[in-house]
Amino acid sequence: MLTTNSSWLKKGAWIAATASFLVVACEKNILNTGPVEYDEKATTDATIASVPYDDASVIVDLAYEGNYNGKNNDVLSCAVISVDTLTSAFHRVIIDFGTGCTDAAGNVRTGQIKATFTVPRIAGGAVTDLEFINYTFNQVEVAGIYHQVFTGLNSSSQPEWAVDIDGYAAFSPGDTLFYESTRTRTWIDGFNPFNPSSIRFAITGAASGQRTGQPQWIATVKDDLIWKYGCPWLVEGKYEISVGNAKVYEVDFGNGDCDDEATVSGSGGSIIIQL
Repeated sequence: MLTTNSSWLKKGAWIAATASFLVVACEKNILNTGPVEYDEKATTDATIASVPYDDASVIVDLAYEGNYNGKNNDVLSCAVISVDTLTSAFHRVIIDFGTGCTDAAGNVRTGQIKATFTVPRIAGGAVTDLEFINYTFNQVEVAGIYHQVFTGLNSSSQPEWAVDIDGYAAFSPGDTLFYESTRTRTWIDGFNPFNPSSIRFAITGAASGQRTGQPQWIATVKDDLIWKYGCPWLVEGKYEISVGNAKVYEVDFGNGDCDDEATVSGSGGSIIIQL
């Protein structure tokens, strides 16, 4: 099991501001029978904790591509991109959003993402490390380390990486979410041919997190989680979550729509929630 002592991030608007520690669903929200007990804050945190890191990884891909083919993606339209050849085997990309760049979806990024990687990037054992320098995403400070190792192509010729994240998100003084995860990340759409508008990843593995003053949670993927570039939510898949000494329950993200709805299921039934 993962344990958390440092690490994540999240857009302030993504979190329900008045969540209580243990929520018992109202009868009108129950799809089946009986109440479902779940921790609202932990459920939301576990759902989106990795999204800013996945987002940053794709931005690095876009920036490296853009160094040769032009800034053809709105997220890079006002960023300063530098590519350095450290050695014949190591390159570095720095994406500097300065005091603020706003993309077409309204997300605002400031500061820098720095990526150091081996080349060629799609070769067995190729490593990419991301660092965050005074980086914010929608006014939330994002920090920590994102480390990935290219493990090859799967049976469907889709590239896969082993990913470790040890990071945190600081929302305000005294309110920080620490996050760790170990997982496999598979690029299932938009890779070949390269198409940023259709990029999707499948995620398996486990994660843990803890927000200031809240109990620790541990989330394990049951059905591949699907994240679509540009969406602040997971769009498909299921994870099982345990929070402190509370009951274990399951969260289902639906059939591919980019929305803030999920279905929580426990021993008492199921309910639809807004994250």
